[in-house]
Amino acid sequence: MSEELQSIAIIGLAFKFPQDATSEAAFWQTLCDERSTSTEFPSDRLNIDAYFHPDENRPSTIPLRGGNFVKEDLSTFDAPFFAITPGEAACMDPQHRIMLETAFHTL
Repeated sequence: MSEELQSIAIIGLAFKFPQDATSEAAFWQTLCDERSTSTEFPSDRLNIDAYFHPDENRPSTIPLRGGNFVKEDLSTFDAPFFAITPGEAACMDPQHRIMLETAFHTL
């Protein structure tokens, strides 16, 4: 029995990029402008002065002062949509919540 094979493509795109790169066009413009999105830790996420020390071998410290951070409020998460209780959502790592949302948007 001969079966005809057909090619299909499934295309999905979703992302969370730092700073002003909140859309595909804005991300591309950031690249074209050769702008860095690195900033110091936002004060609403971490008091870097309490944890920073340049010696990476010193326990309980962070040897860097910044990184690349998304601007959006990380506390906004539609937990009921994912059948997650508010208590579970409060205990989740923000990266896990973002991964769930981004994976859904990709699909």
